[in-house]
Amino acid sequence: MMDPIPDLPLEPVAEEAIGKFNSSSETIHVAVGKENKKEKQNLLWVMRNFPRDTIGLVHVHWHSKWIPTDFGVKFNYKYGNEQSQAKHREDERRKMQDMIDDYKDLCAERMVTEHHTEHEDVVEGVKCLVEKCQIKRLVIGSRSMANQISILQYCQIWHVRKGKLISTRFPCSEVISEKIHVHAQREYGTHQVPASHLVSRISEVNDGQLDVTPANELEERDGVDQDIGEVVNSRQEALNYLLRQYSNERSDTTICSFSFLRTSELAKGYRLQLERNEMLLQEVREKLCQTEQEKPDAGRKAPVLNLISSSFNRRRKDNDDPATPPHIRQFTETQVKKATDNFSECKRIGEGGYGPVYKARLLGNDVAIKMLSPKSNQSQKEYHQELKVLSMIEHPHIVKLIGVCSELSALVYEYLPHRSLSQRLARGLEWQDRIRIISEQRSALMYLHSSPNRGQPIVHADLKFSNILLDEDDISRLSDFGTARVMHRGLSKKATFCHNTNPMGTPGYMDPAFAMSGELTPQSDIYSFGIVILRLLTGSPELNIAKQVEEAIRKGAVNCILDASAGDWPAANAKQLLQLALRCCNIDRKKRPGLRSAEWRALDRLRAMAANSFGSSI
Repeated sequence: MMDPIPDLPLEPVAEEAIGKFNSSSETIHVAVGKENKKEKQNLLWVMRNFPRDTIGLVHVHWHSKWIPTDFGVKFNYKYGNEQSQAKHREDERRKMQDMIDDYKDLCAERMVTEHHTEHEDVVEGVKCLVEKCQIKRLVIGSRSMANQISILQYCQIWHVRKGKLISTRFPCSEVISEKIHVHAQREYGTHQVPASHLVSRISEVNDGQLDVTPANELEERDGVDQDIGEVVNSRQEALNYLLRQYSNERSDTTICSFSFLRTSELAKGYRLQLERNEMLLQEVREKLCQTEQEKPDAGRKAPVLNLISSSFNRRRKDNDDPATPPHIRQFTETQVKKATDNFSECKRIGEGGYGPVYKARLLGNDVAIKMLSPKSNQSQKEYHQELKVLSMIEHPHIVKLIGVCSELSALVYEYLPHRSLSQRLARGLEWQDRIRIISEQRSALMYLHSSPNRGQPIVHADLKFSNILLDEDDISRLSDFGTARVMHRGLSKKATFCHNTNPMGTPGYMDPAFAMSGELTPQSDIYSFGIVILRLLTGSPELNIAKQVEEAIRKGAVNCILDASAGDWPAANAKQLLQLALRCCNIDRKKRPGLRSAEWRALDRLRAMAANSFGSSI
């Protein structure tokens, strides 16, 4: 059986192929995508060249990883809830069907069928459709897809770009053998063709004007060089194919279609190629001998390499499992089990992504013990990260780490009886206390961003209501530093502090710029802080809170959006703080206010008003 044939070397062969298949009405399939303008040009080419055939539309739908929001940004699909994910997928499928319907309208006067599937890999998706629907003829606009051998095994491929035929490929060598034979008969009759003439024809293709898709006929300059290069390469492949066929004929005389290749000129070329191959083979033999000679030396070096590898692994393990800082107290497994009544459900006060949290008593003080979830690899990373960050910082409005239990990967904190801000807000909270909490958390962020770790700022990366805890006097503490990151400045002296990592955080609070780029900066915390302010002033839990507040301010309805359960707000000053929070939530990081900027005087004025108001706890 012959080898699969590459692109045809001569344009008349492609014309022969189209002519033969047009002799009877069959289905010609076209791969269509989202670029309607380019795809429609290819579809029109098919309608011109296959006037009697049924047209089959082939489309592979791959799911977008980004979900758009009402306020013009996108967040990663994996961070959406089931409802938003399902809605997003349904919207995508509807848009896909609308797109296919547009293509069908273009072919309104023809019989049209459609085949589509969903797949993350477009090439594999096309291959599945080709196999499932037994597609024999396919027009493709993608250069890379047209070269896929996996698809070429099943059907004939026409590569068409912007309505111009670039190349044609056949599913097996028998078809191209027949085409070359027919073409030879048409030009030279039934007698054998001299090899010198065949070589000159191939040389014309390689050296002369390319007539498949001339450069001056393409609509745009970009892509022309690639197209010409592809045609030249396909012609060269065809020449190589002919030479392989000649080699096969030396042992198999039954392949009569290529008998005209038996010429002394081609044989001479083969002898030269054989000599070159022998030289390459000799070089390989010499390299093998050299490798054999170096084996003993490599054996002597192996112990040294193993020693270096062991040292590297020990250092990596030390970095992954850092020692507990001396000022952080170590508790034993026995102490922790006793303090939690062997992890009694009565002692459990919370459950997070990291693991369960227990209230306990150690050294005469109430504490909160956060346990590592044994089934989560991510929890182990967060445990080390939280230990690393909290051991290097201390602030009155950041939760205090008392100690650890390395045996259980447990963290021991001060106990804060009023739990999280979201729980406290559900029981009611005066506007004066809300303003105070905003000021406290601003000071905590200013401390983190002001380089507490040897000139390197720390970004919390998950600022939200449930990570702000309150003591018995409703004094706030920022907690949960498992996703916090120490920032590093870029190579340039003017470069800002940033950390490239996988997007993490909570939908609604997470910086959209971080979600899209994976670049974490202190400005990411400012975005989350803006959402916290908006929710504290409005009491609204909605994901699109920024859009709601912006609309209320535009309509002059600030009083309607402020949380009435917090008491009588000073509306004018509250409006200024809402506008400041909206600037914190700006999509453009550069337009977000710095925590030390003069714009925060709006918060300072409200704090002063709260301190002077009746019943304030400040």
